Amino acid sequence: MAALKSEAPSANMTETLPPFNAAGSLYNQNTYTGRVRHFMSIFDPKLCTVTSPQLEHAKQLLKDYASGDIKNNSPSVNQQLWNAKRITDSMIHPQTGDVIPLYGRFCAFVPMNIPVLTGMLSVTSPAGIALFQVLNQSYNVLMNVCNANKTNPPPPWKIGAAYAGAVTVSCSIALGLDRVVQRLKTPGVWGALARVLVPYTAVATAGCANLLFMRANEMQTGVGVETESGESVGISKSAAKKAIFQTCLTRIVLPGPIIIVPGIIMSALDSSSIFKRAPKIRLPVNVAVIAGCLWGALPAAIGLFPQRASVDALDLEPEFHNRVDSRGQPISKLFYNKGL
Repeated sequence: MAALKSEAPSANMTETLPPFNAAGSLYNQNTYTGRVRHFMSIFDPKLCTVTSPQLEHAKQLLKDYASGDIKNNSPSVNQQLWNAKRITDSMIHPQTGDVIPLYGRFCAFVPMNIPVLTGMLSVTSPAGIALFQVLNQSYNVLMNVCNANKTNPPPPWKIGAAYAGAVTVSCSIALGLDRVVQRLKTPGVWGALARVLVPYTAVATAGCANLLFMRANEMQTGVGVETESGESVGISKSAAKKAIFQTCLTRIVLPGPIIIVPGIIMSALDSSSIFKRAPKIRLPVNVAVIAGCLWGALPAAIGLFPQRASVDALDLEPEFHNRVDSRGQPISKLFYNKGL
């Protein structure tokens, strides 16, 4: 039995917490605001400092609660249970139960992306543009592999093909659009906007291409669907198409605030006298702006759709219509892991 103690980073839980629900979330996943707050809690970079013993303690705490060895009979126990779930949600794949490598966890997204985005928004040479597009797509593939729906994982050759395709698309678009922008030589804010639209368009397009390459077999074979309680009921191609469509929209939205907004902000600051008086502060200010946009944009984009998405059973294949669960109750909604 795990000893009750608080030994890992916890979210700001000064508010009154709802009773612990092992299958639910601290925040309402039926609302956009609730999903954003949920993702902000598990994307917290402080969770990168959680050690293996702390993770094992959190897992044991939840296991003891599930077996009845620990009772949720006080606010402190309730808080520790929610914090344990937050740790496991951020570090363990929801389907396989495997520990996600540190570089592939959502909590590492901000620190891992800061140097990549700083370079992407700073370089002007064709070689530099290509380099940072390659670095960005390399990290994207790692995140995809670590967090994707694992019902029908793609073979290694398909992952390699997806990576090569995404790199080719992103570099081709970025270098092609950069030539167009250089010829236009638009001054002022519009010029700054045109320059940041180059990496945004490349990243968004390559992200969707990467997604389609990586998850093409899901559309052919389907993804697992289950009841609200987690009871598996089969494989659905319709659910797979919904999952990929939702994820593709997220890939289009996400790069906007983390690429366009910092570029516009830094362009405005560059045109002021701030950096002329203190040029050494430009780099730390640039990093701070990028970090802030990353921290806010990722939960806002991924929160567009629940990670554990629901769908009406009647919207899936006929085999899922008029089904009943193990208790004999009609199944009206089914759930699937949307993937990243």
